[in-house]
Amino acid sequence: MRKSVMLACVLFTLPAMCLASAAPAVAATAEEVLAKLAKNEGDVKTFEADMKTIAKAGEKNLEMTGHIATQAVLKDGKRTGTLLNVKQQMDMGEGGVVNMLVVNDGEFLWMETRTPQMGSMVMKNKPDAGNQPTADTQGFRDRYDLKLAGEEEFDGQKMWVLEGTPKEKAADAPPAGGRRISPQAGEPAKIQIYLGQTDFLCHRFRAYDKADKEISDVQFTNIKVNGALDPALFKYTPPPGARVMDMTKGAPDVRGIMENNK
Repeated sequence: MRKSVMLACVLFTLPAMCLASAAPAVAATAEEVLAKLAKNEGDVKTFEADMKTIAKAGEKNLEMTGHIATQAVLKDGKRTGTLLNVKQQMDMGEGGVVNMLVVNDGEFLWMETRTPQMGSMVMKNKPDAGNQPTADTQGFRDRYDLKLAGEEEFDGQKMWVLEGTPKEKAADAPPAGGRRISPQAGEPAKIQIYLGQTDFLCHRFRAYDKADKEISDVQFTNIKVNGALDPALFKYTPPPGARVMDMTKGAPDVRGIMENNK
């Protein structure tokens, strides 16, 4: 469950950065980078890319590959939310393949995990319950002390690397990315955001624990912006026989759900 929350933390923080303008830019400070993002936010209406997530589990790396698609929700010309579809697979060897699906349909946030042994398990939550990725760059300013850590080459493009650590009173600040992350939910002690100097899009997001060990690495390649997306990507219905945990009414009795859905 903790790893699912950590993955959710990454997924719901990223769309605001990914939906920034694709205008070329060069900046010398973190404030200049953030100012350009804030100025150009909303220019990109859709975003899709191949996605690789590497999560650390002790000494092991859990690698997931798949695809992400996001679409801005606009009201009076301003972005008020982000629809989301993330599909990923993880090969567990003899344990088979784990399939994961995250859909924000604007009304609910759905997280489905399907394994050969357990079948499908689904978590249903409200996007406005701390999971709505409506956040802008102001959310990052409020929650993190950000600095420009330098430049790195990634996926054939030079990147600005923004590095952030949580502010002391971050728990009282507006949620970054619309996602309120508490220390209990596994908030990273440090984050790094890789922004392309040519397209000014988010290509990589890395998170570290208090010991400065990397705990997750999310990478985006083959990025496309402002393309037509199938509306079906942002609709979801639990598959027949799935175990559904309805989080909209508080934390459910997981054991009861498992028994009732046998």
